[in-house]
Amino acid sequence: MAFVPSPARSLVTTATSHEATVALPVGAIATFDHHRGPVTGAAHIPGTLLAGTAGYDGAVGLAHLDTCAIEVLGYHDHLVNAIAASPDGRTMVSCSSDHTLRVWDPRARACTGILIGHEDDVESFAYVDATHGVSASRDHRLILWDLLTGDLERQFAGHEKDALSVSYLDGAIWSSGDDMTLRKWDISTGHLVLTIGPFDVETDTCDVDRLRHRVVLGSDDGHIRVFDSESGNELLDHSAHASGIKKVAVNPRTGDILSAAYDQRLFLWFADGFTMARELQYSPTVWERSLIFSTDGSFVLGGTFDGDLLRWDLAGEPAEVKTCAQRVGPGKPNPCLNDLAVSDGTYVTVSDDGIVRQGTLLSGRLSEPSVYETCPRILMNAVAISGNHILAGTHDHRVLVFDLSEGGLRLSNTIALGEGPINSIAIAMSGEAEGDAFVATYSGNIIRLRRDGSIRWKQRCHSGAAKSLSLLCGQKLGVSVAADGTLSTWTLAGELLRTIPAHPDIVNDVAASEEGLSCYTVGRDFTIRRWDVLSGDLLACVALPKQSPKTVVVCGAEGLVVVGTYWGDLVGFHAESGSLCQVPLAFNGISSLVATREGLLAASYDGALYLVRTSDLAPIDKRCFMRQRPAIPAKVSTASIRQGD
Repeated sequence: MAFVPSPARSLVTTATSHEATVALPVGAIATFDHHRGPVTGAAHIPGTLLAGTAGYDGAVGLAHLDTCAIEVLGYHDHLVNAIAASPDGRTMVSCSSDHTLRVWDPRARACTGILIGHEDDVESFAYVDATHGVSASRDHRLILWDLLTGDLERQFAGHEKDALSVSYLDGAIWSSGDDMTLRKWDISTGHLVLTIGPFDVETDTCDVDRLRHRVVLGSDDGHIRVFDSESGNELLDHSAHASGIKKVAVNPRTGDILSAAYDQRLFLWFADGFTMARELQYSPTVWERSLIFSTDGSFVLGGTFDGDLLRWDLAGEPAEVKTCAQRVGPGKPNPCLNDLAVSDGTYVTVSDDGIVRQGTLLSGRLSEPSVYETCPRILMNAVAISGNHILAGTHDHRVLVFDLSEGGLRLSNTIALGEGPINSIAIAMSGEAEGDAFVATYSGNIIRLRRDGSIRWKQRCHSGAAKSLSLLCGQKLGVSVAADGTLSTWTLAGELLRTIPAHPDIVNDVAASEEGLSCYTVGRDFTIRRWDVLSGDLLACVALPKQSPKTVVVCGAEGLVVVGTYWGDLVGFHAESGSLCQVPLAFNGISSLVATREGLLAASYDGALYLVRTSDLAPIDKRCFMRQRPAIPAKVSTASIRQGD
């Protein structure tokens, strides 16, 4: 296969579309000291105090663990989901939602190649040896790569849904994902050797114990399961956490197991006997999926929503249950906007940095917001507003209640639900439920809260995390969607009417149109679907551009429907004609869309709020809270495009 030389892609764009980034000349100093987005993972480089880092800002970094500084090596074209370092420390591989993997030389601070072969987000990578590695993707496939030539050596097809985690042990590849299975593959033939499961829940994470020839699986029911790597026999099923496990990692020196979950607990377990060795100090900003051991097993690294790392030193006696974490990086807030709500000309946003921003929308202009900083700062995924009443949903299972007055926001109540991260909130604006809030939780429960914060009812609507909900107050109905691919319809009084399979993959959002008694859903299968709310019938299914859709909003009765994608584009869908139009808007993903009298308001992971005309989806005004890509890296190499057959 021929290698086609290709310079690093320019990130300079027009001011009317994606946020412009100034390209610096070679040799210039890049102004980068932390990621401008959550750090999804780290990779300790053997024999050094360096670690590669991966971020949702698209950046690949190099963290100096001795000086607590992070420098940028370069950028992917989209989110970076994971990074791994080779056993000899000479290369690193990052994998991204731009469907590619990139090979890096940490000594030269340069990208040396781009691996192209996947057709969807690449979520995980594991080295087989210094020159070969295997990747896992949401295209349901694993790919074995020759990192010297860039050749795609072998594909492993068999997962029925997204493949999320991959490890290598003793000539076999182990993988897990959204199809609730753990699978073993023969690396020399590509054949599926063994399927364990399906379990009752998703299996997001797996790792291998090379010392004992075992495989460790972390599941969404909070259980750690351990299997013999030869026979596949289950050796242990341990109820380790009260919520879904997002990461398991095995200490390469001792075989001890690290588990991190949405119950806000970080545990170390002895490999022998499986008793608890210690509990790591939890930080409100840590992202559970990002934790790893150093190559010598002496410390743990974890990424944060603030764009830096935490380091836990494991020296000391196991009786020292809590181990304090050292921060690598400045710990600056990252205003990656996760949700947006509007009421009577007032907008409010919540974000990764634990800050609520509230401003006004008047005459086509967005005002500078006032801010409320949670203490300690905690990521928030959901927000709703009704008059002067604001609710925010947090990563640590709470709903925060704010009152809005001339003096700004005042925290008036905190409601601990204990149902996992809060993903969506809606406040009923009319009818018998007026003023009550409806909350979609990671547990799959929908909860109705009274104005005073007490629970009116709780209904199990989904087996997976409830991602979004929408209300039809005039019909006394609500609809919700979930990570298990389902759409549920329920009454505002708490009666579950039906749950149907809506998409084959994760459903990210739902928007209801009360006038037409229909709702629209968008999912990871790259479709928008229209449903009859009363009957549950599918009315239309339209293929979207192959950019994972995040959010959907109905603009008018049955006219324009707009989808926001993880790539930062808007896709207008006209329900009557079925036609689509696509417009680039943000530098990163669109997290939330709200239709207002002034136009369409869009929140983005790039830290900006956009006001958009509904007629042509062109931006009218923008309020930017950070510059997500401050500079092109100092050294830019000429990278080969390495494309698998």
